[in-house]
Amino acid sequence: MLEKRAIPFPIALGPPWLGRHVLTVAADLAKGDFVAARSRAQRLEQSTREEEQSTAPVAEPAGGGRVKRVAPTLRAQALCQVLVDLATNGWAVVVDTGRVYVRAPGWKATGAGLTPAQVQQEKEAVRQSLAARVDEQLNRAGAQQFIYAQERAHFAMGGPRSILSLIADGPALAASLRAVGPSAIEPYIEIADDQRDPHTGLKLWDVFRYFRYFWSFPYYSTPGRTLPILVRDAGQPNHPVCGLLCLASPVPKLTVRDSALGLTPTWLEAVVLVLEALAHGPDEALLRALAAVELLGDAAVSRERVAADVGALLKVDVDGGPNVVERRLLSLSQRARGQRVAAARRRLSFDLMEELEAAIRAISVRDLGLTHAQALKNPSRWVAQLGEFAAKARDDWKRSRSLAEPQAEENRRGSQEMTDDEISETAREPLFRKKRAAQLRALLVAWENLRPVEGEDVGDALRRHVLGEGFKWPPEAFQLTGGKYVSQGARSALHHRLSRLMASQVADVSVCGAIPPYGLLLGGKLVTLLALSRGPSALYFQQYCNQVSDIGSKMAAKIVRKPADLIAITTTSFFSVGSSQYNRVRLPPDLGGVGWEHVGQSRGHGTLHFSLETTDLLQDLLHVETGQALITSRFGEGPSERLRKVRDGLLLLGLPADDLLIHGMPRRVYLAEFAPHFSRIGVEGAAKPWRVSGPSVEQTAAFWRARWLGPRLERRPETFDELGRFRREDYLLSKRLKRSGLQQGELALVSGGET
Repeated sequence: MLEKRAIPFPIALGPPWLGRHVLTVAADLAKGDFVAARSRAQRLEQSTREEEQSTAPVAEPAGGGRVKRVAPTLRAQALCQVLVDLATNGWAVVVDTGRVYVRAPGWKATGAGLTPAQVQQEKEAVRQSLAARVDEQLNRAGAQQFIYAQERAHFAMGGPRSILSLIADGPALAASLRAVGPSAIEPYIEIADDQRDPHTGLKLWDVFRYFRYFWSFPYYSTPGRTLPILVRDAGQPNHPVCGLLCLASPVPKLTVRDSALGLTPTWLEAVVLVLEALAHGPDEALLRALAAVELLGDAAVSRERVAADVGALLKVDVDGGPNVVERRLLSLSQRARGQRVAAARRRLSFDLMEELEAAIRAISVRDLGLTHAQALKNPSRWVAQLGEFAAKARDDWKRSRSLAEPQAEENRRGSQEMTDDEISETAREPLFRKKRAAQLRALLVAWENLRPVEGEDVGDALRRHVLGEGFKWPPEAFQLTGGKYVSQGARSALHHRLSRLMASQVADVSVCGAIPPYGLLLGGKLVTLLALSRGPSALYFQQYCNQVSDIGSKMAAKIVRKPADLIAITTTSFFSVGSSQYNRVRLPPDLGGVGWEHVGQSRGHGTLHFSLETTDLLQDLLHVETGQALITSRFGEGPSERLRKVRDGLLLLGLPADDLLIHGMPRRVYLAEFAPHFSRIGVEGAAKPWRVSGPSVEQTAAFWRARWLGPRLERRPETFDELGRFRREDYLLSKRLKRSGLQQGELALVSGGET
């Protein structure tokens, strides 16, 4: 009997022998014979695949509809490879009466109820699940050549130098700590760019890339902004790397993060309901409304967070903790409540409308047959026309991407390198014309929906758009719906505010951790704290303050620059169970009081469990069977090129893509706000840039030494002995690779020639 969580894995192939071949691979995996399964998967004739891929494109018939080429061997190999990837990442493969099913692993969402041994077992299972993807990256030819190049000795004035010179010497570090105490470690940060490290001559970016391979999960380049940062120790010879930090563009659609920033319908419903309770009811009504928020059981929209956000909206002092904020709200007189709630409603309504208007005006309409003023005055008039424009532009774009026709020359330079005229010309390409017309159409539908009815009270309009047409005070029960009744217009306004802030003022800490041997000294806590200092925010501003927005410029048909002052950073922990380096990490009040807050769990969605080989196979299949290359890294085609390739490829194979893209490996989501409440609609006041007002790297490092390093050395004196036994040669990445004798000899020079 199959378990309920089993997911059907249909095998839709033409030649029966190929179907039997895939079924045999599935049977091998079901028995746990991965070697046989991989061997069979690779046995499909390469010549047949190449012949299928080189087939001349089939022309589109005059009557419409595309005659698709069929590539059965390529399909079969892709199906086998998907199965192998799933199995190596802990998925169960089941063969039952000639049908194949897969079952996702049951990862623990939290460590609640687990013993320390079980927590470690769960962590090791996560590491093993991702080991195949890490090994895949390390053992690619290019990665191996890079690793050997970084480890190869070259001579400088001080003698032989290599990446080994940037790994701290354990016995020397222990002696230094014994001699002068925690102040022996002097952290500083620097951007890992193409500049040369003065101590080794290596490019700083290459240094970052090398040490990033130490991590237990694979590293893929992410679209958008990326700022790699090295944490160095000036207290030791050669200033060894003691940690890595990387600020990157946030991943889209992380609901718990977005709710914690006040940018989801769930948050908006909770806040508006609490405002209603304050305006209409006695103290008991407010407490019941806050209790309804608590019943959501959502850490991102918790009672404490909503009370603080309402306090910020009403201009009540929100310092002092959640209970204090609630008491301050209750202490407001009925008159003060009414006046402040009315003002808050006006600001909420105004901000929602302003967000949509700004999004509309940010789209060039020069070639769309209307003006912004016309669109805002009578939006419904233009919706149909824009739909026609978008459909025609989409057809033109798809034809331009056909593999059967010569590819039109496209301007693929970034907006930073283009003039206003060149950007304007690029904006008229079919891809961007399609995006502009389609997005403007959707915005006008939302604008029409959100516009107040003539003579309607602002408070009534807000209630209607957030709590639904039928809402009346008092409600029969204080029960929240997760934003079920929030209107399309309000949802669109929240979405565009979210997109705007995520584009340039919120960053994701995509890499954060210590490099051996600094992990023994709570170096992970150091890097986590340094992310909260003003140093990374200042480097981010320095890097991007004059950056031309590629997306914004091509949508506006002119040069657009976006703000580069960070108001918040977010991250996800590697494990969902046990302790995390982000727990209890907070700056003291005299250094700003900013800390990492756990706001919930991620769902575990993505392509982490699919190999690069599988991605390439699926891309080949899409090209062969559609005759088009619609998925590249160009803006306008959709987010996450790799995700789109995998999803579309799985769908083309007839597989349940949405189910297979949920790897189910949850992560703990953390948020640190440099400008609390600033992201919420309706909150007034300008945020003072954290790059100026936050604590320095030196101040933050001093706090780490006093709060974490000093106590660690006092409580665990054996740490000195552990450092004394640390051999940095053991941590060279080449130890994990197959090496030739020549390469071994070159590496021996580094190990033996340096003191």
